[in-house]
Amino acid sequence: VLLGMALSANAQQFKVFYPTSDVGFGKSSKVSEYMPWVVNGMIFDSDYSPTGGYIDNGIQKKNWTNPGTKTGNFATRNGIFGKTKTGKMILISYEESNTLPAMQWAFQNGPILVNNSINVCNAQSTSDEYCRSGIGFRKDGSLVVIVSIQPCIPWKLGEELRQKGCVDAI
Repeated sequence: VLLGMALSANAQQFKVFYPTSDVGFGKSSKVSEYMPWVVNGMIFDSDYSPTGGYIDNGIQKKNWTNPGTKTGNFATRNGIFGKTKTGKMILISYEESNTLPAMQWAFQNGPILVNNSINVCNAQSTSDEYCRSGIGFRKDGSLVVIVSIQPCIPWKLGEELRQKGCVDAI
């Protein structure tokens, strides 16, 4: 659940949010009206836990999930996104999960859209257009969350995150 978001005006296709990195995954019986939901519903398992592993408040709540056991975007260029205990934002591939430093919070999903300021999605890899969401961070560690209002391919979402200054995004 991402808190403290402010909606900014943007192109017709996307809504862009700039939340703080002081976020967590804690469950709540009610959601504030001002708090937009920014992840696609398909990334949750039947028990309402995230499909992949996650860390909340420094504690591993669910182990990292081998993306080969899942389907869809989760199984494609899977990564772990989060904030270290020293305050640095990071995105690493699932294959590098054994190198993960101590984390304040983190979650696992896919595909990795932007890596080292490069849109790593192949524009021809899929023609499947869906409403999508993505989260990335800039060099200064500030977060950018984008939700597509109209269906788009992953490459287009990655390009929008890159254009907003993201060095890494998922």
